[in-house]
Amino acid sequence: MRREPLTVLGAGPGLGFYVPAAILARRASRRRPVELLAIESLLPPEKQSVIERSRLAFHRSFDVARMGQRMVKDITGDLDAAAVDALLARWRAEERRDFVVFSGFWAPLVARFARERRGLRVAHCHVDCVPSSSWSLVSEGEARGVWFVRWEGRALNHRLEVSGRAPLSWVERSGRLLAHGGGWGIGTYRDRIRALESSGWSLDVLAYEPGDAAQFPPGARAFMPDPGWVPWKAGSDWFPPLGQVEPGQSIRYTRSAEYPPLFDLTRTAAAVISKPGGGTLIDSLAAATPLLLIEPFGDYERKNGELWKELGFAIDLADWIADGCRHGVLESLHHNLLGAYEYTPAYEGWAP
Repeated sequence: MRREPLTVLGAGPGLGFYVPAAILARRASRRRPVELLAIESLLPPEKQSVIERSRLAFHRSFDVARMGQRMVKDITGDLDAAAVDALLARWRAEERRDFVVFSGFWAPLVARFARERRGLRVAHCHVDCVPSSSWSLVSEGEARGVWFVRWEGRALNHRLEVSGRAPLSWVERSGRLLAHGGGWGIGTYRDRIRALESSGWSLDVLAYEPGDAAQFPPGARAFMPDPGWVPWKAGSDWFPPLGQVEPGQSIRYTRSAEYPPLFDLTRTAAAVISKPGGGTLIDSLAAATPLLLIEPFGDYERKNGELWKELGFAIDLADWIADGCRHGVLESLHHNLLGAYEYTPAYEGWAP
């Protein structure tokens, strides 16, 4: 086992830039020491509180979420200067060399460290097929650009091993549809699933605050990520705990040290109804679970959705409903994903 630590850097918004980082960090920790950080841990407490309030506002209104996305900026000037200096001093003392960066918000800080320490190996990991909001603010520079999927060339380059288990076959699946809005519950999934009430399909739906479950179709199972969990305060809980919502009962949250508990629902589902975020694409390939696409969150998610449809891994939810919600369509998409899973190499970061 290597003694030299690997530094894995993610960010909290939407969790699509944090959970993949946590998955990679957990796998790498079996071979070497690993530090996992969210950029929000360097913000002063009042700015962390603003982000936590934004999470709820973005969940309640897709329009507010899209407006917030258009206002994304370099947050380097918002970071706590003393916390930044302390972190860089520790990296210096520990002679950090290998960095895997999942959010463009970290890039200026890592570049600053690279200017004073030669021999760094830095990977910029893109989970979307075109630059997302934070990555659009920076250039790769001397970093190695790692694209899990890429719009140019319609490329499928890497996958992440989420649970370490191979995808289930079609006949082993639950026959249920899973609907969610990513880590922050963003999007129109709550409205769109109403069209499935008479379809004959059973639903699992993610709630993000207590009142959500009352809006779900009759008979749908509701699950909720722990609303008190945030990645920059997660401690040893690297992955969002998940519990089933039962009327009149307190929620018992399942925790996992190895991978997100939500992935168990993704892995057994016939399909996932979601906007096409980068983290959702990673789960889709890792589980060979098709996507039923709803409205994207920004241009980079629109491109993600177009790519997944071109590769034969997804279909628009509206088109699938118009075609009669057929099992065979989803089974065909599943087999396409299963073939892609088998030929796409797993990404291991800076492996020893």
